[in-house]
Amino acid sequence: MVFARLRKSRRPLWIGVAVVGVAALVVSLRLGAAGPWSQSEMILSGLWTPATPGDAPAEIVLPKSWTRMLRDLYALQRSTDREHAACLDVVVGSPMPYKVQGAWNVADDPTVGREWTTGEIQEGEKSFVMLKNEETGCGAAHVALAHSHSADDSYDAPSDIDLETLLSTAALKASLTISFDRVCAIVKTGASSEKFVPKVRADYAVAMSSEYFPTLRSGKSWSWYDALAAARSAAAYAAERAATVLYCGKIDAPLARVAAANPDLGDPLFILETKALLVAGQHMSAGPELNFDFVPERDDTYVRFVRDIPWLASADAEAVAAGPPGQGYAAMVGAMGRSAVMPMFYGFAGPDPRFQEGRYFELACLHDDEASSWSCIVADVQGRGKRALRTFAAFYDPKIPEWEIVSADKGGYRTRSLEADGTTYTGSCDYGFAIRCMASGRGTLETRLYRFEGEFSEGKPFGRGVYTQLQTGESWNVVKKQDSGFERVVGGDPDEKSVDAVVAKP
Repeated sequence: MVFARLRKSRRPLWIGVAVVGVAALVVSLRLGAAGPWSQSEMILSGLWTPATPGDAPAEIVLPKSWTRMLRDLYALQRSTDREHAACLDVVVGSPMPYKVQGAWNVADDPTVGREWTTGEIQEGEKSFVMLKNEETGCGAAHVALAHSHSADDSYDAPSDIDLETLLSTAALKASLTISFDRVCAIVKTGASSEKFVPKVRADYAVAMSSEYFPTLRSGKSWSWYDALAAARSAAAYAAERAATVLYCGKIDAPLARVAAANPDLGDPLFILETKALLVAGQHMSAGPELNFDFVPERDDTYVRFVRDIPWLASADAEAVAAGPPGQGYAAMVGAMGRSAVMPMFYGFAGPDPRFQEGRYFELACLHDDEASSWSCIVADVQGRGKRALRTFAAFYDPKIPEWEIVSADKGGYRTRSLEADGTTYTGSCDYGFAIRCMASGRGTLETRLYRFEGEFSEGKPFGRGVYTQLQTGESWNVVKKQDSGFERVVGGDPDEKSVDAVVAKP
């Protein structure tokens, strides 16, 4: 991914977070032969811009000197395991183009030569790169940016940040991303504008999830080709929503326009994703306790919770509470801010780990081939890589069915859960050395036969409480010891001879 805010000053242009080094590789060509300009040349140079995405051509062709640079970018990425980037430009020969009745004359003037140039290749980190214009001249004069994508993702589709960068930089006409021998190019139209930037992240999130949901439910393996096509169509959806157009193909061949995804905004799994965002936000800010079930449904309790969120605008709250689920998810992503969410096919990560170090939350909805089912987990992730510590903040399995949702509390954590046999628990919990928050402290356990309100330890009733038989409504003060059932307390200290009977086994 590439970050950018091009400036007209001589100050550095940052595209990302850190530049590790600069590879002194500059492509310098003689002015190209004169001849009529192709439609692709006109679009990439900015001499002609389609008014809207509907006016854009079905394919574009990249200049040969640009494609040579793209191959160099990826060769460096493969050898260093770091992303690389460069600026791309066009130098127009004499006579310079001029406007006739509002249109540039160059397309019909065979005497105008041009040279498609490239700047210095700059090296970044494994998953991002930035440029600076102080040494390379990569500023307002350049018409495009190009960068390689990590071999880990192997997708040529542009990321949400790549599209945001293009929209935020008025001088740029296109943004190119490469992986192996493939390249994608986002191209601006006359309707493109920086005003679309705040919605880019939400559009990516909705499109990526909607592309993945059918595969998750089907249990079929998602091949690399399926994932590549889905990544492209999701990016095309976000691009068109921002009045830009996505083209993809082989580096040395014409790039074809990519058909945009058509998200099913009515999919109830978007409700679960929205709830997962609220879980992440509650843990990061220690907000109000999450009193709703972690299931892909909207009930009155959930709707009231959403409408009571103080930082959620009324229009966004209404979209989440009553609109199409996908629209509600997009509204929540947008309301939480650009740095709060990194969209992924199987969920999201937030706060966006691309922008900060430390703790973040990750929603992962994955299929279990052995169980022939799927489940969704919200993990609290602390650290990076294999040494990262992960604990469950929420869990949902539709087959069992089973769910759990944990709230951060001043003194620890509280959880609400439903187990496979219908048992529910609401109360305090503690992670200890486990990945799930185990009942600990005061809470309420309810089965089909009884309800216990009292003390818990390591996920089980342990200590004093009130036992109620649900069939008769009778209640007793009881004590629960480690290896016994609930022992009814007639009076006094239960350790003395005041125990009346064992009323139930847990």
